[in-house]
Amino acid sequence: PNSKTLFTIQNNLISEQKRIYWRDTVWENSSFQEFSYNEQQSKTRETYSLWVDSTDSWFKIAEYNWSFDANNNLTERQGNEWINRLNASVDVYNELYYYTNNQLDSIVTNSHSRGNEGNEFNYHERKTYFHPLLLGINELEEITDFQIYPNPAKDYIKLQYNQSKGKVQNIHIYDINGSFIQSIYNPDNEINISHLQTGTYLIQFVFEGGAITKKITKL
Repeated sequence: PNSKTLFTIQNNLISEQKRIYWRDTVWENSSFQEFSYNEQQSKTRETYSLWVDSTDSWFKIAEYNWSFDANNNLTERQGNEWINRLNASVDVYNELYYYTNNQLDSIVTNSHSRGNEGNEFNYHERKTYFHPLLLGINELEEITDFQIYPNPAKDYIKLQYNQSKGKVQNIHIYDINGSFIQSIYNPDNEINISHLQTGTYLIQFVFEGGAITKKITKL
């Protein structure tokens, strides 16, 4: 064969992968990858390097990192990709993953393609995934003394509850028919609803251990 791939295995997982090729009378280096994993065997880091004959060394052209929560749900994906060996340009991206009861509901992507002189992201995207409205899961209401006011409301609603029992992580807004409208992450205790049309809505307040769903009237 003109090329072949060599693997290093640790704990039944690939930790290194090197590709070599035959040139003249010897095997030469081509590319090299390294992998790291968490206790659940989900990949947390990957690097990709190319062999540079002129420097007789590996040059890293890409690095990717993954983060997970306690339930091994992917929470963040981050990557750096060096476009050329002079390190004159780099593509960087960052993705944040949000869940409700271990179910993915949205991904926020920030990225840019730039020279090394700047660090700001110039591309932003949010993908929202529909998930069923969780009605009747109000067992947390008595524990947290959860209340919203005023109701009916015109521009804002306020939350009042015992935060020592846990904080609201996400808010999901639905119309009265259960169609998803909007998510708010890490909300304050005052929620802006001025952009909603007049009508009745279901608002789901998500805690780590469950959810409380309230019906409000928008004036």
